Amino acid sequence: MKKKVIAFLLLVTIMIQIFNVADNSIVNAQENVDYQTLIYNYYECIQNKDVQGIMDMYSDQLALYIKPFVEDVRNVSNHQGIYNIIDCKVQEIVKIKESGEEVYENTEYSNCETFFVCVNMKVYTSDKYYKDGINYFLISIGYDGKNTIYNIEIPSFYEIKVIKGETFANDFYEERNKYLYNDSTILLSLDSPVYVDKVANPSTIRIYIDGDVEELSFRTYLERTVAAECNNGLYGGQSGYDAAAMACKMFAIHKCLRSAHGGNYDILVPTDQAYDQNKDLSDEATNAIDNIYDWFVLDTYGAIFPTFFRTQESDSSYCVEGGGILPQKEAGYVSDNWKVIMGYYYMRSEDVEYYNSDMNYGNLIFTTAHTHDWSYGPTCWYCGAEG
Repeated sequence: MKKKVIAFLLLVTIMIQIFNVADNSIVNAQENVDYQTLIYNYYECIQNKDVQGIMDMYSDQLALYIKPFVEDVRNVSNHQGIYNIIDCKVQEIVKIKESGEEVYENTEYSNCETFFVCVNMKVYTSDKYYKDGINYFLISIGYDGKNTIYNIEIPSFYEIKVIKGETFANDFYEERNKYLYNDSTILLSLDSPVYVDKVANPSTIRIYIDGDVEELSFRTYLERTVAAECNNGLYGGQSGYDAAAMACKMFAIHKCLRSAHGGNYDILVPTDQAYDQNKDLSDEATNAIDNIYDWFVLDTYGAIFPTFFRTQESDSSYCVEGGGILPQKEAGYVSDNWKVIMGYYYMRSEDVEYYNSDMNYGNLIFTTAHTHDWSYGPTCWYCGAEG
């Protein structure tokens, strides 16, 4: 039976904070005592299966999200969710971000802080979220009339590496990959798929341009990138523009999740993607963004992967069916449906040399925004991703 646990998106603003953590950043009893106590109490409630205690610590949005799951009697009887944990003890708390005010899911929080939390757990059954032994979490807490947990994530390989060291990061993700990809040997390079439960467009993106970091809305960024990358001259009709725009979008989202390899920006302009704030969008490019903006392309496990692209087939030998790179000018000839085009170039097969060796085999998933839900079996009920 699959378990539904909390693992939200928003990795994009954390990495630079981690690199600024001082040696004495481990939270002690004298600093941030309210937030520290809340974290300890949270895991004590998990261990004691105190559902109401947990719900009282969550933000309204987080409690609303998890309520249907914790009220499902099947999850209680099958030891799912918080009931999967037999014992848990907090080993370490490290403050990695102090952002003051923050708006998260349309709610304003003050005195916001994010903590890297190390927890030793004994579980009934290991999975992609919890395993026997050391587990790591990112917990964001703010004040909205009370101290509130408004976001919980599993840290990236690079975040664990910075705080705990490469050996700890390797051990954790090797174990997690057994359940995420059914393969503990996958090396998590910068181009490997990124698994997050919450599939959604980032609200903002940070670009490094002309020596400065600029933060702008994700839609604005996509419009300026599509204007520069695939505004005119594509062949094969509107489907080619749609596929090219989707490739630009998913590539940028993957960069956001990787958070520029630990830097304080997400996209390096123009190295990562072309960008032009002065170029007007063509009608085809405008329609393309409208057509694909609310859609997402995932691998068979529901992970977001880098959608590499080139201008035309002659740019790379990988611009072929199943090769892993989409050629913008020729893509529209494949089909009049952008989803077919994406599958043609990005779905990896055993007998074709693929550009990104970290990409998983299996069918692609085309879906709208949602949070993966494993409550009812081994696949996400919403998009069909393999859990």
